[in-house]
Formats: sequence, C-alpha cells, structure tokens
Amino acid sequence: MRIGAGLVRLADANPCEQALDQFDPTSDEDLAARSTTRDVVIRRISGVRLYL
Repeated sequence: MRIGAGLVRLADANPCEQALDQFDPTSDEDLAARSTTRDVVIRRISGVRLYL
C-alpha cells in the first residue's frame, strides 16, 4: 500500500471524520431548520482539534 493511501484510510477511520461525513450531504437550509450552521456543527464535532 502506498503511504498516501494509508494516510487516507487512517483519516477515514477517525470517528471525528466519520461524524463530519454524516453532515456533508446536509444542506445549509436543513441545518438552518435545525437552528444551527455548518460552522457550529464542525466546532461541536471537532472541538479544539480543528480550526476554520
């Protein structure tokens, strides 16, 4: 396996990444109906590990 492919598999196995992937197909309008934004969801899931 190539190193790049291994790093992608490692990132995809991360629970944080999996949780973020669930929100990818969600539209901004659907998030607004839930009284939230994409930025809030990302911060809630990622915590202090990810900065926008």
